[in-house]
Amino acid sequence: WGAMTETVYIEPPAFDAREHIFDVAFHPFEDFAALALVSGETKLIKYSTEEVVEVATLRSHKSSCRTALFSPQGNFLASGSRDKSISLVNTDGELVLRLRKAHSAPINTLHFLDEHLLVAGDDSGAVKVWDLRASSAVYEVSEQTETVTDMKTNSEGNILLTTSADGTLAVYDLRRSNTAKTKLMGRSDCLEEDLLSLALVRGDRNVVVGSQEGVLYVFKWGFFGDCVDRILGHPSAIETIVKIDDNTILTGSEDGFIRGVSIYPNRVDAVLGHHAEGEENFPITKLAVARQKTMIASISHDSRVKFHDVSKFIARRSGVGRDELAAGEEEEAAAEAKVTLKETGTRAVEEETKGNSDDGFEDEDSEDMDDDSDDEDDEDDEDEEVSSKRKLNAELLRGIQKAKKGNSRTADRKLKENYRRVQNMKSVSYTHLTLPTIYSV
Repeated sequence: WGAMTETVYIEPPAFDAREHIFDVAFHPFEDFAALALVSGETKLIKYSTEEVVEVATLRSHKSSCRTALFSPQGNFLASGSRDKSISLVNTDGELVLRLRKAHSAPINTLHFLDEHLLVAGDDSGAVKVWDLRASSAVYEVSEQTETVTDMKTNSEGNILLTTSADGTLAVYDLRRSNTAKTKLMGRSDCLEEDLLSLALVRGDRNVVVGSQEGVLYVFKWGFFGDCVDRILGHPSAIETIVKIDDNTILTGSEDGFIRGVSIYPNRVDAVLGHHAEGEENFPITKLAVARQKTMIASISHDSRVKFHDVSKFIARRSGVGRDELAAGEEEEAAAEAKVTLKETGTRAVEEETKGNSDDGFEDEDSEDMDDDSDDEDDEDDEDEEVSSKRKLNAELLRGIQKAKKGNSRTADRKLKENYRRVQNMKSVSYTHLTLPTIYSV
């Protein structure tokens, strides 16, 4: 009596496609999912809590089908292939369009802008927007040099963001005409590792990018050159990201686990499941969110689709209070301040190492050649100290650049050590060598 009842969701059983699956996508309004298969086929399945059954198999491509995606209204299913073609079928399974040589390189990922505009990214780094009604490309860019791994647009649908295996995040303005000189709105520095997945969060204020080394890079909108924060906690590559709400994402990692991650405050919040057979975990290559928003599907290097109930986690995240959100805002502000301070410090050290050459000090000394020998000794001591401090400044600059470029813990430790050494030296008359605080030490 009076006992509280809890809704229990039962996830569908795993489905074996009997061949390698490259992609999985849910229909936006019905209990259907599409699988992109290595054979070039697209398989449609219908799922329920009791069973998952195959509905149709569509022979869409001559070579492996790498990606499949339903249109926003669910009227079409698009697929892209290693054979460089794009296919479009309707709800009856009828082929309504085939672009045989849509790209000059194999197509790796697709993204719908609306029911009739489809974006495709290929292995060469090229991106095209296709008008499916006219069967023509209306927008083309090629600013990245390797495989386009993921694509998303902002909430207005007029800015396209892409990650690439060349280690960069690129941002394109879709409002510019195809004949515009440049359509590139921004591009990150090369992070020297594959960038594999992305999501826009916090009302498009931040972009979260998953990397080959298991780091989630957080970029601030409008400042895409470098990240403002990093979220650690994944031991290996973050192959796929899906957004749950403005402060929550789910990640699928090479270690086989699905994790729930909070964005500002930044933390890995929970491990929600894994893609396994017996005691063996398989790398998760793709996650997709079902229309109910309480269930996700995962695929891996095996031939199975696994379904995972994440309703409890989502319910808990939806109850995140104002205090936690306020803490997230403070954490974001601190991260941005750190980056600003770091950039200021880098510029200051660059100016010192460039502007204060040995010749400049020798010129100053030459004006005082008539001073006593004791004064000359004092000046020599001071110059030696200035020289030592300048040398440390140069080491500090190299440390900053190395830490920024490689995100190396060793570089970070060396940077802090050099900074302490500079701060602990007695002050000298050449006051411009005083460094701003870059790290809290």
